[in-house]
Amino acid sequence: MMKQVAAGSAKQTQRKRAHSEMEKAVEDVEFAYTDFDMDEDFFAEGGFSKIYKAKLGGTLVAAKVFETKGLRMDKMSKMHKDFINEIAIMKAPSHP
Repeated sequence: MMKQVAAGSAKQTQRKRAHSEMEKAVEDVEFAYTDFDMDEDFFAEGGFSKIYKAKLGGTLVAAKVFETKGLRMDKMSKMHKDFINEIAIMKAPSHP
């Protein structure tokens, strides 16, 4: 019984550490509401979002807009976790 508790505790610690690292990745991301201009037509679409071409302070960017209307809470939670993971991946250094 002790081994199962220890294994469960280790898994919880790993999950908490991974979640903490993902949250830290998001801390540096700034969400702008001014000086932002987005096209009306999207150019890509996923399960929970559409991607639009936009300009932020004169710089061309992609804007991800989530479609949450009618989603159950478990789906919204998954969407949030997936987005946090996506940000962490984009912020990670890439090597050739």
